[in-house]
Amino acid sequence: MTAKASRTPLSRERVLAAAVALVDSDGIQSLTMRRLAADLGVEAMSLYYHLPAKEALLDGVVETVLAEIDAATARLPTNGDDDWRARIRRQFLAARQVMLRHPWMPGC
Repeated sequence: MTAKASRTPLSRERVLAAAVALVDSDGIQSLTMRRLAADLGVEAMSLYYHLPAKEALLDGVVETVLAEIDAATARLPTNGDDDWRARIRRQFLAARQVMLRHPWMPGC
């Protein structure tokens, strides 16, 4: 009897993180359920439990990057007396840093 190889179970977050990594390396046009499944080492049909269609996958990829922008903004130091212009500037700078890591994102 052979021991079953343990593998990290799929989750929506894991699938979306792999999708973002795939798009970062090969471009948005390379994102297919089949290609993503191959990168994760699973069958394409197993992805549909977490994301019901490619449209949901694309929405999730965008949501993942937007969440990254929110997290980057939250990490920035703030002054209690900042006006709205300073807060907006910090948000734009955080978004710019994230977009530099994901250059395909503005086109989505």
